Amino acid sequence: MKVLVDADLILVAYLNLGYWEKEVEFLWDMIGSCKIEAYITECGLAKISHIVTKILGREMAEEVSLEIADILKILPSDETLYKQARRLNLLDFHSALEIVTATANNLECVLTLTSTNFITSRIKVVSITDLYRQSLESRIVFLGEHGYDQDLDDITILSQWLQNQFDSGDSDWYPVESSLNNFACRSSNSFFNSSIKR
Repeated sequence: MKVLVDADLILVAYLNLGYWEKEVEFLWDMIGSCKIEAYITECGLAKISHIVTKILGREMAEEVSLEIADILKILPSDETLYKQARRLNLLDFHSALEIVTATANNLECVLTLTSTNFITSRIKVVSITDLYRQSLESRIVFLGEHGYDQDLDDITILSQWLQNQFDSGDSDWYPVESSLNNFACRSSNSFFNSSIKR
């Protein structure tokens, strides 16, 4: 999957803001395992460098820029893209530039902290929280289909995720509830069937 990663998401990772710690770690794992081919705009990298310089100093900003360049592919911005971004008429120009850059480079989506800056986007915009949640829901279904014989790490991750989500005050529980019900039904059937065989 080829995605353009919003500069704000990368910035959160490097400034250790903590709110999205698990989600950012998940993103790095996805990039490291080549499940995601990640890109960033040249303008986004400059934004990160500028902010890190102000907060952590020039030397740290140079290290961060080099590390980002090793992990993500940098997409240049030209006059045409800037004009297209202005025509999108979004409140946030940088978000508009990310949209037109992703579209021009045939990327599948923009991965961001929150999709509120991308409301009128012509390209798919996915929040890191939604991507992380989807991954965990897939694990729940997998565990439900295969009983309790799976790696306990998956169950531990699920448990930690549920605790974090309840603590965060997130009210959107419909997909999770249905997945948990599905998991509970399949697991009880699996347990019941294995008890009968004994």
